[in-house]
This record gives sequence, C-alpha cells and structure tokens, in this order.
Amino acid sequence: MPSLSQLISVASKYVAWSEGHVFTIVPEQVDVVAGIRTAIGVGLALGLSLVIPEHDLAFTAVAVFWTSLCDPGGPIARRLAFMCWFILQGVIAITLGSFAAHVGPIPGGLALFAIVFGCGLTRTFGASFGPAPAQAGLIAAIAGVIGVSSPRPFGDAVELGGWFLAGAALALIITLFPWPGRSRQADRQAISAVFSRLEEMIRVLRDFDQGKKSGREAWRRIDTVLQRATRIAIERARLNVPGGVSTLFVDVAADFLSVIIAIGHRRQISGKVLEPRLQILVQQLQDVISIIGHSSDARLELEEAVAELKSSKAQLRDKLGVAATSLDNAVTDLERYLNGHAANQIKPSPTASSPILPAVKINALVWRHAVRVSVAVLASYCLGLYYGIAFFYWSSIATLVIMQPLLENTWLRVVERALGSVIGGLIAAASIQFAGGLTGQAIIITFLSALVIALRLVNYGLFILFLTPMFMLLSDYIHPSDGLVLDRVINECLGACLAIAASVLLWPERQRDSMPALVVDAIKRNMAFAQVAAGPVSREATNIGELQRQAGLANARLETAGDRSWLAGNLRDPKLQAIRELAVALRALCSTSASYSPRAISKADVSQSERLSQAAVYLERLLNNPPLESTSLELVPADELDLAVQGVVEAVSRYRAISG
Repeated sequence: MPSLSQLISVASKYVAWSEGHVFTIVPEQVDVVAGIRTAIGVGLALGLSLVIPEHDLAFTAVAVFWTSLCDPGGPIARRLAFMCWFILQGVIAITLGSFAAHVGPIPGGLALFAIVFGCGLTRTFGASFGPAPAQAGLIAAIAGVIGVSSPRPFGDAVELGGWFLAGAALALIITLFPWPGRSRQADRQAISAVFSRLEEMIRVLRDFDQGKKSGREAWRRIDTVLQRATRIAIERARLNVPGGVSTLFVDVAADFLSVIIAIGHRRQISGKVLEPRLQILVQQLQDVISIIGHSSDARLELEEAVAELKSSKAQLRDKLGVAATSLDNAVTDLERYLNGHAANQIKPSPTASSPILPAVKINALVWRHAVRVSVAVLASYCLGLYYGIAFFYWSSIATLVIMQPLLENTWLRVVERALGSVIGGLIAAASIQFAGGLTGQAIIITFLSALVIALRLVNYGLFILFLTPMFMLLSDYIHPSDGLVLDRVINECLGACLAIAASVLLWPERQRDSMPALVVDAIKRNMAFAQVAAGPVSREATNIGELQRQAGLANARLETAGDRSWLAGNLRDPKLQAIRELAVALRALCSTSASYSPRAISKADVSQSERLSQAAVYLERLLNNPPLESTSLELVPADELDLAVQGVVEAVSRYRAISG
C-alpha cells in the first residue's frame, strides 16, 4: 500500500498548474496530526455538552476549532504567541458583540463595525507560497459576528466569553503538549512534493528526446508552468522545514532546478536530441531525485547514485555554464549528508527565526480593506435584520472570508466558495438525516473538524467543502432548524454579492495597478542575473544561485499576476497579452543565463558586458513613467545571450507602446 508521502508525490505533479494562484492546491501541506488534535478537543467539548445540561458548552467546541485554525506552526513560542493573540481578540469580540446586540440593533451594528474594522487592522497581506494559517484578526472578526448574532445581557455575555476562553484554552493544551513539535512526516511530505516536481520536469524533458512531445507550446509549459511550480514548491519548503537535513535537501533541489533549466534550454535551442553525455547526466539526475523523493532510508542507493553523478559533472562543465556551479553545490551538499555532517551545519529555516509576536503594520492597503469589509459586513447585518433572514450571520461570515484586497482574487474566491458550499450543503443535508440525533451529529461534527483542519493548508475549496457541513451541523446542534440548505444558499449568495459590490465600489484594488512594479522588478532581477552570468566578475565571488532564485521568483510573480487578471475576465486586454509575452521573454533570458558559458569565467567578454549594461540602462529608462528620453538601443546579437536580451527589449517596447 502506498505511503502518504508517495500519494502526495503523485498528486503534486498533477496540480502544478495551480501554483501561485488564490486557488493553489498544495497536497504536501495535509496535516493529519493537527486534524486528530482538533478532533480530540472538539469531541471532548461536544461530549461534555451532551452530558452536562449547559447550552453554551457547544461554544467551547467552536473555540477549539477556531484556535486550531490560527495555529501558525513552527517553534512553540511562536505558536503560543499567535494563538494567544487570537484568544485575546476573540474573547473581547464575542463578549462585546453579544452585549451590544442585546442593547439594541443600532449598538449591535456599531459594535459589529468596530469589531470587524479593529480586527481588520491587525491583518497583514503579502505574497505567499500557498494557503496560509488563518490570521487571528479574521477569525476574531468572525467571533464578533457570532457574538452579535447571540444577544445577551452583560453577565450572560461575559459567561459566553468565558466558555469561549475555556474552549480556546483546551485547544492550547491539546495542541502544545501531546504533540508539541512538527512531525517528521510533514518534512518528508514537503521534500517528496519538491522532488516530484523536479522528476516531472525531467520526465517532460526526456519526452522531447523520445519524440513524445514537440512544439513551442510544450516548451512554454516547461519554461513557465513547471518552472514556476517547482520554484514555488522549493520556496514553500524552505519556509516550512525546520532546518538540518531537510533544509539541505531543499537547497539540493534548488541547485538541481538550475541544472535542469540549463539542460532544457540547450535542448530547446538546438532542436536536436541531447548528446550522449548529457543524456547520461539527465539519467543520473533522475536517479538521485527519485531516491530522495521516494525513499527516506535508501542511503546505500543514494551513495551509489551521487558517486556516479560526481564522476560525470567534471566532464560537463562546458555544457552547463552557470549551472555547473549549482551541480557542484548539490553534489557537495549530498556528500556532507552521506558523511553525517549535514545536521549541525545547516542554518534553520526562516520560520524558526521569525518574530515570536505577529507584526501589525497599518498601511493604506490594510486600512482600506478593513473599511471595505466592515461596511459590507454591516450591510449584511442590516439586511439580515430587516428581512428576518434565518442564520443571517452566515452571510456576514461569507462576506468576511470572500473579500480579498485584490478584486480579481475576490472573484476567484466567490467561485471557489460557491462550489464548496453547494457540495458541502448537500453533505450536511445527508448527514443530518443520517445522524439520527444529537449524539450522531456530535460524532459527525468531530470527524468533519478533523478533515477541515487536516486540509486547511491544502486548498481553500477543499477546506470549504468540509467546513460547510461542519458548521451547518453545528448550527443545527446549537439551534435546531428546518431548511438549513436553502438558508445556506440564500446567505452565501447575499454574502458574495455584498463582497463583490464593496470590492468594486470602495477603493477597488486591481491587479493591473501593481503590474508596472512587477514588470520593473522582473526585468531588473533578470538583467542582474544575466550580467553576472556573462560579466567580468568571478562567479565564485558572487552568489549567482541567489540571483537566479530572485529572478525566478520575480518571473513567477509576474506570470501569476497576468494569469490572475486573465482569469478575472480580462481576456482581450492587449496590455495583458503584452505582459504574457514579456514573461515568456524573461523566462528565456533566465534560462539562457543559467546555461551560458563565456569563453573565460574570470575574464569574460568585456564588450558583451558593456552591451548588457547598456541594455539594462535602456530598459530602466524606457520603463520610467513617463519614459525618460533616451537614444535608441542598437543591439548586434553576438550569441544566444544577446538574442535573449534582444527578445526582452522587443517585448518591453511592445508593452510600453500599448501601456503608454
């Protein structure tokens, strides 16, 4: 029977297309242990509510679940700080919201606006490498919505906050003590996913030699989708693994990616089958990658494969260009691992050294989004009260979680949530019929809570697929009602409409507004990589691997931004088409730089170095807004690197002509 890591390795190959988007699917982030922990806490809370005649005990199960959602992973101190930060906000929000709603609808609405706005100011927004743990501010705002939907006198509201605090404390105890650290299985999953992507790149590359693939579109898939997916998987693993041997394998993967890009570029430019020496190297790379990706203890096999790889690399330096240094680094790291010197020499992951307390930075993006969400949630509250909509807090929660800073992401989140909610609603309806009473419902809710937490960092749609029936059952458990599915549909539609309306009408943030900055950054980083690859500076004195990494990430950001705009409906935008052509040209430049071999590494062609510098200055002046006056650039291509730079210059010129 295949192991979980093997299943993840297979799944990772089929979801590469989703990398970089709001709907990213990240199978290696399934967390079975976290799901079991949460199920224990939720099960205990619901079990007590069945035995003890205290209605509010069910809220402790909600608190257990929400606190688990906010677990960021990483060092114990960091996890404790983030979860306590949520508990503080959540207890205040649910208590204040409950009492304010008891005073009256107007105080309740004002309190709801203040809670959502205040919690929104604690949120942060930035680029990520896949689904991230829920932020305390978002979940605390949801707690405020629940509080406003449960109006109580001051004493009862404080009691409700107390039950919430008890559930959160139970979650802390279960989360931090029985299984305090990150499991080795999680690291194994991350490594398997990364190396499965590398294995897929080699498989596709070999398909060209075997005549199974051909044509520009097939090469474009390697240069964009597969490169981007592999680069993002590497960076995600770099952030998540704790250090030591796992970090070493991530570094090896990054070096192997550089080598595969270089070989693939040579194959694409020549249009011919790889020469025998490179075919042997590709086979040896595949052997090493397969062993690391599929076997955690195959040390003897790995020793033999690394020895063969080492014997080949010295003969192929002239064929690999810059990537020869990457291959040297990979072999050196693997030898350190095999000699038992890796664990104490590798620096810890960035997560291990990140701040213990969450940083709160209130910039224009944060406060504008906080206002947008607060207005939309308040509108949902008012409409729910006015029309007497059952479970109207569902629409407020839908508005909260659907709204994203970028309008394009909000549209995509609406679609993703709609699909998950429809299927989840049907699961809930069937579960209620099957449960046969409160005990059956409690068992199903407990099981669903494990699935939700285990899948929370895999994909938002999957998360919603099981979250929807869980909370519908929980709502029926606390307040039994008929017509749950219809009520869910009504509230989801209302929440989605309000989220879109607020995103369009209140300071709409569109991807196209940030596109010029992404273009400038991608060009700057790719030109810097090209200049070092061909310039007079010795590569040994320059961290050329880091330059390639930054160029690859900049390309990934530009490509996904373009795809995001395309998916949001801008299908015929000529500027978007120009950006996509530019992204292809930049990938070609990055690949050419990775495989480039100047006549002398320490005394490279000075005239070419000057040409690249002139091109970099020309592009910088051309991209200024408005463009700076500049003499036209006369590029006389002398080799493939000059041709790649010329392709970028032409693509930028087209983009500038369209964008004005």
